[in-house]
Amino acid sequence: MDKFKRWVWIGLAVALAAAVGALFWPRQGDEAVPPRIILPGHPTYVQSLAFFSDSKTLLSAGNDNVVRLWDAETGKLLNTGIAPGAFASISPDEQRIAVWNPRKEIYLWNISTGESTMLEASRGGIAAITFAPDGRTVSATNSYKSIAVWDVETGALLHTVDGFAFTYSPDSKRIVTNNPASAPKVWDIETGALLHTLGAHSSWSHPSYSPDGKRIVTASYEGGIQVWDAKTGALVHMLHGHRGEMLMPAYYPDGKTITSVMERNVKIWNADTGALIKTLNEKMAGNRHIYGNPYSPTGDKYLIQKIPSAVRIWDATSGELLRTLSHSSRRFNRFTYSPDGKTIAGANENGEIYIWHIEQTASAP
Repeated sequence: MDKFKRWVWIGLAVALAAAVGALFWPRQGDEAVPPRIILPGHPTYVQSLAFFSDSKTLLSAGNDNVVRLWDAETGKLLNTGIAPGAFASISPDEQRIAVWNPRKEIYLWNISTGESTMLEASRGGIAAITFAPDGRTVSATNSYKSIAVWDVETGALLHTVDGFAFTYSPDSKRIVTNNPASAPKVWDIETGALLHTLGAHSSWSHPSYSPDGKRIVTASYEGGIQVWDAKTGALVHMLHGHRGEMLMPAYYPDGKTITSVMERNVKIWNADTGALIKTLNEKMAGNRHIYGNPYSPTGDKYLIQKIPSAVRIWDATSGELLRTLSHSSRRFNRFTYSPDGKTIAGANENGEIYIWHIEQTASAP
């Protein structure tokens, strides 16, 4: 009997070692490619990271309250923002940068002239700041779970609506918000009027518009996904299949499919019918998180962090490994693609910024 127990324990130890190896041991074709450039970045946490349309100029802002512009090709520091800020967003015409600083001040910084205009001070800490797609308004959400909307030209406060996270509609006429304590809501940007309340449940997250603006997808912490008619607020589809908290539901850029993400499970859905197309979990079981919008501008790649010390890019349709990019930190808090889809920048918890040129790395077999 003792011999039998000993073999049982040996079997359990082997199984545990295999499971750990699946998570951390490099697999065939997983030789990590080092970054082309490592920028000193910020001495502390990076809160914002974004490319300009030329795919060469990179913006960063961090908890050191400084906004920086970098040449992503050479690593040269191009400019340091006149208006101090920890969060920053680039206007669609790339003429302004909206910044928020720990003094609870929000500025519009003119890139060409260097002049800055202060908007009304925020009541609390900022969680996000974003320009509308048409660039006419800018919105920010604070820790008091309210979202302010300003006119970019005049700097006037237009409206304040309830919510913690928000997304503009593609035509910039509406904004969808969510609050962990209530259902998502759709607001009119021009009047500030509440147009729709999407459902009657709380604990919803990550509202997102379809590329054509006709649908809104939301997810609940309990694992449900809902697709809504953006014009009427009517429920179109309920997508079932996840269990537990959803990290992100998002439309492909072509609007034909929806992807929903959990910690170790990715599902792809038909956006028109709500039918499940595919579940990607076996090959992604060793990965932990998908950050921000997971798609490259061409809409065919996920950006995933592997533990430890590497970033993996997977084909969203086949689940095949496309690239493995190395770094020296286990904790990355920001990732962004360049608009041409050829470069990825990532910032770690120490404020360093890594830049990888995708086209210069070798594909995994």
